[in-house]
Formats: sequence, C-alpha cells, structure tokens
Amino acid sequence: MPPYAHKLTALFIFFLVLFFGNSLFNNILINVYPGEIGVLWKRFDNGTDSRVYGEGLHVINPFNVMYKYDIRIQQRETSFSVLSNNGLDIEIEASMRFNLIRDQVYLLHKTFGPDYTELLVVPETQAVIRRVIGEYEAQAIYSAQGEIQKVSLSATSELLKAYIQLDDLIINDIRLPKFK
Repeated sequence: MPPYAHKLTALFIFFLVLFFGNSLFNNILINVYPGEIGVLWKRFDNGTDSRVYGEGLHVINPFNVMYKYDIRIQQRETSFSVLSNNGLDIEIEASMRFNLIRDQVYLLHKTFGPDYTELLVVPETQAVIRRVIGEYEAQAIYSAQGEIQKVSLSATSELLKAYIQLDDLIINDIRLPKFK
C-alpha cells in the first residue's frame, strides 16, 4: 500500500463526515425566531409533542421534524358571496385579525396542521357571516347593522374551540344586487 493511501482514506472519511454533518445540520439545530414557536413531531415517539418550543436554538433528533408557527397577530382578507333570505346574491368583503393561543398550538397542529388559515380561519368566519346575513332580506341588510355585529362574537367563540383567538372581524364592504 502506498504511503499516501492512509492520508487519502483519512481525507475521504473527513469529507464524508463533513458532508453528512452539513446535510444533517439543519435537521439537528433548529432556530425558532422571534414571534414564532415550534411544535415537534417525533417520528419514533408518539407523534406530536405537547411541549411548545419558544424562541432560540433547539437541538433535536434528526429523524424528528420541527414545525414553526407565527404567534404574532395576523390579518387575512376574504371576498365571497352570500345568499340573502330572499335568494339574492350579496357580495361581502371581510377582514379578520387573529392570533394563535400559544399553549395550545400543538393541538392546532394535531388537528389542522400548518395550513390552519385556509382550512379553518377563513372558512369558519365565512360560514358565520353567511349564517347571520342569510337570515335577512337583501333590502334589510343595512338596517340590521347592529345584528350583523353579532357575527364577530359568534366567530370568536367558534375559533376559540379550535385554539385560535379572533381579535377582530370587520365587514369592509357589502354590495347588494341592483334593484329595479
């Protein structure tokens, strides 16, 4: 065996360890940035961990996955149509401001996952708005403004059941059909 063969083997092993270390680095050392929390999914240990990981650097098993959730106040806008009591199509634009309940994010993760906004927040608030506005005839919508404000209370209670705090729900625009 040539004298440089040991050096080549050592160099090969060094680069192999460096390659695997670098590829696993992002799976072992996880940064949770300000305004985020982490939820750990454990591949070999009962799935989602009930512990919520705060800001900072966390060392985890490379077989596990850390999901990060934004716990800052978020705002989402939506446009959709509602059928009034007399069957007329009403266009609604609404804006909702919400944030996650910090200690219950792991439950949200288990139940809805990272796409909770599209799976839960938007459809639930649209359903509540449809339910309330659908009780009125199109001509009576503007005179029922006080009743329509109950939408926010109803949506808040529905989202609290799903680990989300609704701070505000605003109906920005109501476009009634043109009457002749």
